[in-house]
Amino acid sequence: MDLLACYDSDSCASNSHNDCDCDCGENRMGQQPLDAILAVSAESPPESHSTVIPSQTLGCVTIIASGPDDTRLNESVTGLFTRTVPHRVGNWAGHVFLDVTSTLRNPSDPDDQIGAFAERCRRVLQEFGQSGVLVAPHPTASFHVSLARPFYVHIACIDSFVRQLRIRLESRIADAFRGENNHTALIPIVSSKPVVLVNEEKTRSFFAWSVVSNHILRELVKVVDEVMDLYRLSHYYDPPTFHVSVASFPGDLSTIRERLEDTLRLDSGCDKTRPGILYHRVASVHCTFGTTKAFQIPLD
Repeated sequence: MDLLACYDSDSCASNSHNDCDCDCGENRMGQQPLDAILAVSAESPPESHSTVIPSQTLGCVTIIASGPDDTRLNESVTGLFTRTVPHRVGNWAGHVFLDVTSTLRNPSDPDDQIGAFAERCRRVLQEFGQSGVLVAPHPTASFHVSLARPFYVHIACIDSFVRQLRIRLESRIADAFRGENNHTALIPIVSSKPVVLVNEEKTRSFFAWSVVSNHILRELVKVVDEVMDLYRLSHYYDPPTFHVSVASFPGDLSTIRERLEDTLRLDSGCDKTRPGILYHRVASVHCTFGTTKAFQIPLD
């Protein structure tokens, strides 16, 4: 869920063809020191004077958990969000992402950092006079970092899409991991720097944790974009806003986005009991279509 937009793109060049023969050149991965990659993550939380809470009546925000199947919301929240893409027979919603659940849900860590963040979001929304339902993760929900916009392809193109993605990832990304230390594949998830994102239809807002844009993420997006070109699909956002969505709220919060972020970051900076940065090692890329077709491409 990234600056999420639902796009109704052409499914593929021709629905009567199950494959795509395209010759793409291979780029060589550059090198970048780890210290330079992670430098941005050392940013300090904002000072208290930057936080402005409106003097208005408190709203009423309740929390409802999504899941347990994280690919769809449960019955109690399905009516909160409106589908903006017309249904077309044979088109499947696709998603390319990194699964970071193992990093965010550490069984050895008794602190519920995710639940605590969702509760802070609820409280801050009320302080800003908002009312409604905040959709938070179910205890069994998974978490991800998206590498592509939401997209749609025809069912006849799914196998070839995954094959083209696998070929490029294995030839250009996986080779770069072999023989390297684990630092090559680390991505920092900065829980102390929350962001508020709004989809392009202005129908849904997301509370998320920032993910530092480093070399491996940019290379992964470059590969995914090449595959998108083969199927006339949109590239990822430029510049990218990598993040892990934790909670969502119906409606457009863009007019108070910066103030919400300042307040949440101030709260995060005051909480010294929880880690401000979580490091996830990239081991595979996931690709799903609808709720029934899932593929995993190992990188190490």
